[in-house]
Amino acid sequence: MKSKLLLVSLALCAALPLASHAQQRRAAPVPHWYAGIHGGVNDVKDWSADVNFGGPTTAGELRLDRGLHFGLMAGRRTENARFEVEYQHGRMDIDRMTLGGFSQAASGKGSYDALTVNAYRTFEVANRTTAYIGAGIGWGRVKLPTLPTISGCNCFRGVSDDGLVYQLRLGAEYEIQNNQHLLAQYTLLHVPGLGSGGAPSVEYSSKNINIFSIGYRAGF
Repeated sequence: MKSKLLLVSLALCAALPLASHAQQRRAAPVPHWYAGIHGGVNDVKDWSADVNFGGPTTAGELRLDRGLHFGLMAGRRTENARFEVEYQHGRMDIDRMTLGGFSQAASGKGSYDALTVNAYRTFEVANRTTAYIGAGIGWGRVKLPTLPTISGCNCFRGVSDDGLVYQLRLGAEYEIQNNQHLLAQYTLLHVPGLGSGGAPSVEYSSKNINIFSIGYRAGF
């Protein structure tokens, strides 16, 4: 009986430092620099436009399918926050265009690029699992291709423009090893409108892009 009590006491003494270390680690993550990558899909659905014939304006629209998205980021993790610089690129497939009462199939690819500075508030929700919510602001560029004529009009010309971008993000990450994380996140990215000159001219509205991605982040 005494030997069993001695063994239990020794086991508890050995476990206490480990438990204390784990508790301290969960309560106060060590600040560190990090870099990461993420990839996934965007969901745009449609993009409205106004076509101007030198006087009257006709409403138009592009219908888009889901496209691929990826991003690179680097920043600093503190006890309850993250601050980073991020570059993102995405592509969109166009499968239909509409002008007034006319609609027809189309084929083309659009793209967007965004460079932002982001800030997140982090929340520990379980052992090794952290949720985060935040926002970012920066500069971006959008490109849309030249599409076939519709009802005899070369209305949807290729356009490219840049401007202010901003985003909101919600995600969670799981620490697979020390300072190495797998993450899943949702991003709402706002990109600027764009337009072409000439007659007829086309003006595309600014757009919110839904993005779902998974990724990896490593500290150093």
